[in-house]
Amino acid sequence: MKKHVKTILITGAHRSGSTFAGKMLSIPLDVGYIHEPFNRDYGLEGVDEWFPYVRADSANAVRYQALVTGLLNGTTRFSRSESGNESLRATASRFLVGSRTQAAYRALACNPILSALIIKDPLACLSAEWLHRAWGMEVLVLVRHPAAFIASLLRMGWRFDLGLLATRKDLMNDHLGTILDENKSYNDLSAIEEGAILWKCLYSVMTTYADRNTSIIVKTHEEISRDPITQFSMLYDRFGLHFSRRVARIIGEETGEANPTAPKERELHTMKRDSRSNIKRWKQVLDADQIDYIRSRTEDLASRYYSSSDW
Repeated sequence: MKKHVKTILITGAHRSGSTFAGKMLSIPLDVGYIHEPFNRDYGLEGVDEWFPYVRADSANAVRYQALVTGLLNGTTRFSRSESGNESLRATASRFLVGSRTQAAYRALACNPILSALIIKDPLACLSAEWLHRAWGMEVLVLVRHPAAFIASLLRMGWRFDLGLLATRKDLMNDHLGTILDENKSYNDLSAIEEGAILWKCLYSVMTTYADRNTSIIVKTHEEISRDPITQFSMLYDRFGLHFSRRVARIIGEETGEANPTAPKERELHTMKRDSRSNIKRWKQVLDADQIDYIRSRTEDLASRYYSSSDW
């Protein structure tokens, strides 16, 4: 990887629009894109936990410092992710050259005009302050309405064991001791209850980071969706990226009214969407009781980002 390349971390809770933002910010040919290096399943070899929490003085800092050094030097390796239904040809290709992420990562090192690097990774959200302070990464935190976040989790059928956060003493001492209980089992929660607590956990940490690091940028998924060209133009300017006519055209094509509102069923990332009409699609997914519950569990923090009219 070229030295002195600007590095930008796009993070937030998963299902917060970080993939879309990362893709839109990496449209210029001199901007590279790395997908979820902190993902336990297919990220960097050596990442073995969900949402790693790293501080400068934490026990895992040396290990993650080596991982990030390799990532930025262009020398690291990504895990060979496996798919149970991939073809024999795809399996052979993965064995020989590694994952698609590995291949894309290698290509970055060959880009002679590379000037900036977008690292898209919601799994890095709890380590965002460390990456910002220790590595000088510029950080964009994306916030998504808690009801929209949970509706998206329901669509994907995704669950998360909150006990994985509650058993981390440093994380509990620093941030989550008032939200989680290390002696409690969270196995019997409904998907709605679990999602509300997870939203509050992740965004309470990220809000603290943003409050004490004023250069961390915070944007809501909704404000970008309402006026994507203007919002991305501002982000391009803030990060020192070139916002060209081509960039504006592509963003317009990806977010315009001619695109569908609803995502394809079970599709992880649907890029072309009518971004404005998608903002409150969660109201078609959740019933009134579910929305009231989510609001009651999250509003003390969500009110930082959303008014009563957003519910």
